[in-house]
Amino acid sequence: MEQLLYVGATHKTAALALREKLAPVTDRVPLLLAELARIADERLVLSTCGRFEIYLVQDRDRHRRWPDWLSSLVGLPRDALTPHVRALSGRDAARRALRVAAGLESRILGEDQILSQVRRAFQTALLERSAGPVLSAMFRAAIHAGRRVRCETPLRLSAGGFARLAVRQALAAVPRNGGATVVVLGAGVLAKDVAMQLARRDNLRLVIVGRHLDRAARLARPCGAEAVGLDRLGESLRTADLLIGCAAASGPIVSRDELDARAKPLHVIDLGVPRNVAADAAALPFVTLTHLDMIKSPARADPRAVRDAEAIVEDELQRFAGWMRARRAAPAIVRLHRWADRLEPGARRTVRRALHRRIVRLKEAVA
Repeated sequence: MEQLLYVGATHKTAALALREKLAPVTDRVPLLLAELARIADERLVLSTCGRFEIYLVQDRDRHRRWPDWLSSLVGLPRDALTPHVRALSGRDAARRALRVAAGLESRILGEDQILSQVRRAFQTALLERSAGPVLSAMFRAAIHAGRRVRCETPLRLSAGGFARLAVRQALAAVPRNGGATVVVLGAGVLAKDVAMQLARRDNLRLVIVGRHLDRAARLARPCGAEAVGLDRLGESLRTADLLIGCAAASGPIVSRDELDARAKPLHVIDLGVPRNVAADAAALPFVTLTHLDMIKSPARADPRAVRDAEAIVEDELQRFAGWMRARRAAPAIVRLHRWADRLEPGARRTVRRALHRRIVRLKEAVA
């Protein structure tokens, strides 16, 4: 387990301005995994609205060099990174992965979306063949821990979803008498969660704006919403009372100039990382801009639920640690099997039966 390394910046350690510089566009994650191959045998990148995290398996004596390779990877100076990026190794790195999947490191404790994000990051690493036996076992343990926390503790019930919290804050800013026009920018997973929450509210006109009109239409259909392409964003914004930015993009999609000609108030909830709406739009008199780090959970999680979740994480961590210890027996087991393969067929069967009992005892002793 000593070879495990975690390097990451989260909403707890880094401001949004730095996180959006770190956050890769989804299509770039495979490229990052390929670039990391020169320094690590196994790699996984987890990038969400609240975190940019890298998990590696590499020689322990190379762990302390992380500021150099991270600076090169993201194109930022070391001095801009080191105060806001945390590094953990060994058991602490494994514990971090499990805590993230369990929702214990999220802005809203126990939130659901992070578990699906961890699962997608793991699937990407498998597809890119960057997750070997150690990271595969660790992230299976993390996903299992996340499922157990949500099934066995009330943490999930007390948390609510991030989309629900954002929608609640957004709708508090528009008139209650109905008739408001809400524009959701984006057609991905976060946009879907937000749109489904909005669809439950009466007297709202909902517009989904997507880069790909077919994806926007698929999202809009079950929500009773209108779907338009990105080429009609300006037209949609002219009539909007509320804009919720959920798109994955490398930079702002909505500029200050696009909002400058408005004659009525616009409330913007920007959930994008990087941000969907230019930060200087907040200076416009008719625009109220709320970005991701300004959204706060109104309720504290039940301390008992948090303790129960942490106990599950430690239980799953123990199981993973036992698996890692059992791996140390692998070279000896391979040598025993090779020796048995050289025996005569009759003796080979007898020896293999005896070997099986000894191998089981060997694994138990190592674990």
